Amino acid sequence: MGFDLTGIERDGDVGGLWRWSADKDRLTVLRNLPEYLSAEQVADYIDAYVAHFGLAKHILFNERVSRIARANTADAWAVEDEDVTGARTELFDRVLVATGPYTHAYMPRIEALSGFEGTTMHAREYKGSDELRGKNVLVVGMSNTGCDIAVDLVGAASKVYVSHRAGVRIVRSLLAAIGVPELSRRGRAAQIGQLFSRAASDLSAALLGRAVDFQMRRAYTLDPAWKLLPAAPISNATPVVNDHIMDRLRDGSVRVLSAITGSAGKTVRTAVGEFDVEVVVFSTSGHFDYSILDPAIDPTASAPPEWAAHPHANGLRYPRLYRTIFSPGQLARAANLRLLDQYSIGKTGMARALSADSTPPRETASTRRSGTGLEGWRSWWNDRKLCSLVMSGVNTLYVYRLFDGERGARAKWDGARAAIFRANGLSP
Repeated sequence: MGFDLTGIERDGDVGGLWRWSADKDRLTVLRNLPEYLSAEQVADYIDAYVAHFGLAKHILFNERVSRIARANTADAWAVEDEDVTGARTELFDRVLVATGPYTHAYMPRIEALSGFEGTTMHAREYKGSDELRGKNVLVVGMSNTGCDIAVDLVGAASKVYVSHRAGVRIVRSLLAAIGVPELSRRGRAAQIGQLFSRAASDLSAALLGRAVDFQMRRAYTLDPAWKLLPAAPISNATPVVNDHIMDRLRDGSVRVLSAITGSAGKTVRTAVGEFDVEVVVFSTSGHFDYSILDPAIDPTASAPPEWAAHPHANGLRYPRLYRTIFSPGQLARAANLRLLDQYSIGKTGMARALSADSTPPRETASTRRSGTGLEGWRSWWNDRKLCSLVMSGVNTLYVYRLFDGERGARAKWDGARAAIFRANGLSP
């Protein structure tokens, strides 16, 4: 779209949490992750992406943004940032805040742990098991990070405990290993699932939750004492992906404390007894850094009273964002987008917000694909193999580059057909 782009990055490299760092004020991956791509491979891919498109020259590394506000000049934003040479204020026509949801550690108020006198730390401070060797450690929160830390501590810590408050679903990284059909990765199945989810979101979430519960019970022998199921609605708590935590629970090297009722000194009380704990690691995620936003553009400035009264609010801020992206005043903010279609819509929407056309994208304009409209039927008649892969093959974003959409949609790419074939392990 012809932008003169400037990126500001507080660290000296790209990759964010995918690049390990010893900085305890920065959440990063652990050094060793099992299965699938390693963290280093993901970081290397991001480096290669930046190099391929020549993006490094547009990025100001090792600069920290302290404030974003409307400038006195109409239709401009004032961004205050600083580096080792000092502070400055720069003007921009548009601002996209993409700092990620883990900028600030979230430390919940847990009354049952108010009497604990041992060491407490947030998961982002954990950089390896050596620093906790020989300790009795309690990990609060059976999230992806919490389970990774618990598994990593086995063999180093003297005792490892994990706690949760509302159950947790656990699946393997290779979903087919526990019987989840490959159909879930197929284009037609994904479309049907999305349509059903839009038409009956609560019912769709309930059925999905039951399906994951069924697969979990089929894959593992669950000890009732763990109280993993029932878990919170899947729309509120996504399953944990971990290949080893269930084995560690089964062999007793990690023990679940699901109901902490109190604490005193270095003792934690539960419904079944007391446990000596020297270190508590809070694996309780993080939140966006809204402090850099001027109050006039802060999407959390006017949270509904229902949120403040919600039992699980616990100090978390409530952002009012259209499609979890757009804030009033043309400030675009990336958030928790997970589905392929949402990524496509999100990127298209942000591109529009940054351009002169500030109208949020219509989903039909952003996600036009083979099989829709006259052009889609023409494609089906002329290239049935391609259409078969689009509908029944691997669900890939290349399908959104087969056609030119309306203004603001992703542009057609001549290499999309070949890329779809390659994604399905076939030659074009």
